[in-house]
Amino acid sequence: MKVLFVAPEFPLPAHSGGQVATLETLRSLAPRCEIHLLVPPPERDADALRALLPDVRVHFYRSGERRGLAMYATAALAALARRSYWELSWQNRALRSAVERLHAAERFDVVHCEWLKPAVSLRRLDLPLVIRTLDIHFLVMESWAKSLPRRAGLRRRYWLGQSNRFRPFEVATLAAAQSVITLSREDEEVLRGCGLRNIVTIPPPRPAEPVSQGTTKPIALFIGRLDMAPNREAFFEFADDVWPLVSREVRARVRVIFAGGFPDDATRRRAAERGIEIRGPLADAEVADLFRDAALFLSPIRSGTGIKIKTLDAMAHGKAILGFPGAFRGVPVENGVHASIAGTPAEFARMFKQLMADEPRRSAIGSAARDLIRTTFDPTLLGARLADVYRTVQKPLSRESAFVRLVRAGFRRWPFPRGSGLLLRLSRLVLGKKPVTFDVGDGTYIEGNLDDWMILWLFVCGHEKDESFQRSLKLVRPNGVAIDVGAHVGVWSLLAATRVPSARIHAFEPVPERVERFRAHAQQNEATGIVINPCVAGAENGAFSFFVVHEGNTGASSLVRRAASDVEIRVPMVTLDTYVAQNTIDRVDVIKVDVEGAEILVFKGAAKLLSGDDAPAIFFEADDKLSASFGVSTRQTKELLARYGYFIYRWRDGKFASVSIEEPHGHEDLFALKHRDVAQMRIP
Repeated sequence: MKVLFVAPEFPLPAHSGGQVATLETLRSLAPRCEIHLLVPPPERDADALRALLPDVRVHFYRSGERRGLAMYATAALAALARRSYWELSWQNRALRSAVERLHAAERFDVVHCEWLKPAVSLRRLDLPLVIRTLDIHFLVMESWAKSLPRRAGLRRRYWLGQSNRFRPFEVATLAAAQSVITLSREDEEVLRGCGLRNIVTIPPPRPAEPVSQGTTKPIALFIGRLDMAPNREAFFEFADDVWPLVSREVRARVRVIFAGGFPDDATRRRAAERGIEIRGPLADAEVADLFRDAALFLSPIRSGTGIKIKTLDAMAHGKAILGFPGAFRGVPVENGVHASIAGTPAEFARMFKQLMADEPRRSAIGSAARDLIRTTFDPTLLGARLADVYRTVQKPLSRESAFVRLVRAGFRRWPFPRGSGLLLRLSRLVLGKKPVTFDVGDGTYIEGNLDDWMILWLFVCGHEKDESFQRSLKLVRPNGVAIDVGAHVGVWSLLAATRVPSARIHAFEPVPERVERFRAHAQQNEATGIVINPCVAGAENGAFSFFVVHEGNTGASSLVRRAASDVEIRVPMVTLDTYVAQNTIDRVDVIKVDVEGAEILVFKGAAKLLSGDDAPAIFFEADDKLSASFGVSTRQTKELLARYGYFIYRWRDGKFASVSIEEPHGHEDLFALKHRDVAQMRIP
């Protein structure tokens, strides 16, 4: 796949969060795609980038920054037209021409715009466009306006006016793209509230750094450009409201360093008054030295959108972090485990003193933070997710052909117990081995090959006749949350999202080919409420072998090898308890589990989720032969669920019927329900 990656600034030296995000993203994509990078020319480091990314072809365009009279003229024109200054100033004809020229020569499959700024110049071009929003610009302007003192009334009104004018323009620009990628769930929710639907959240990739050796020094470190509004605001919050509350004894023995450069005169004066060190722009080696020596990373961030790259950097280096909640936007940390989060300046000062005096505590928090980076921000995993999004914008899904509609109507109405195989042979003769598009219900379309048993079962309308399958979908609640473990190409999730559009579906599927097809289905069906996780839900967190079935029944892929032809891959595994905590999910209504005998592993990894009185209903596969390959029986699975407080049922003849713990199962779908569900459904 050929991708044109358009960025607003050269990624080296990687001093800003945006530059770091761009560089790590390019690194994660380079093994998967043919990348052409289009950026403004650098003052230096062009050769360094080619050394870091030898497979990426680099092209340049003039940045088009307006300065002097041109800047004032643009501001005047924007005021007269009652439009935002940035709507006009970000227009860059040189960039637009460069993209048109390169696309005509290379015919890119996808054009990726890093941040909104370059996308403004590409409006109304016929491009397969993906925009990654590193922040939400109208919110940044609004936050900046509200941070200004009341005496700066004119400036406050100006920035609020700019925010209000830019908001509809920003939303319209994003809506015109085939797909929008946000870095945090918080940003996704804001944009969905603005009416956008073509959104997916993928955090920026960040590899864990090697564990530094040696003893740390009494240094508290902050890294970030001090000309950026959230960072400047953070400096003054710390210098004026936190540092004076720290005891004189602690202040005397701890060095506080704000590094990253670009301070204004007011920042320099306040740093000198408070005894805080200011460091200029840093080389990579200097950053590494500071991280190695620092005992504690400070992040007194209150505002901003997107995700705080500086937080990820510190976690990747295994450093304990102390910050306000704003520092952890988009980062699923648990207070006291992966970081220390203060609510007030006084609490920040108290935690500062405690952490600086407790090296074992700092070490434990830093180690947990680094582990979270490894499992949640893994470049291999997130690069694959980004490439999957690219594939979904390449081509639209066709609709069901007249022949397919006719044949499937025949399957639905075939009056005899035998003989429908004739229809199937006719279908295969006419359709050949090409992928077939068909409706799985409620106008939800999927695409697949009829030599795959799972697709064939859907094609012959097996799921429509499966009463248990259809009953399980009724457990999804409006504005609720459902989890689909073993999603395959996403049929259960897609139907749940179609029937209950306000629900949020969290799906798990580890096989890259299935994930790619699932993402395409979600995109083409505009199933925006589905979160697709390309990993296994299991009994522990980590990376494990997974055995993929490519022919016959692709739904038989499993954590154990069952045939010599199974292809082994390595996949990440996460427990549902970990996933629910990291994504701050308050309640789950239903879990669907179809994992080829490994159901007990899923349930073991969800002990906390399944033990409460408001635990979700469960729809799961029971098969003693498949369970035996994991050294367990369906009885043991049912016993575990019973210890969690569940009762087991099957759906038969339009009602729930109780299932005993001792009963064996050849191949059957069952329900596990709590007292609450039994009472609500009036099950005898």
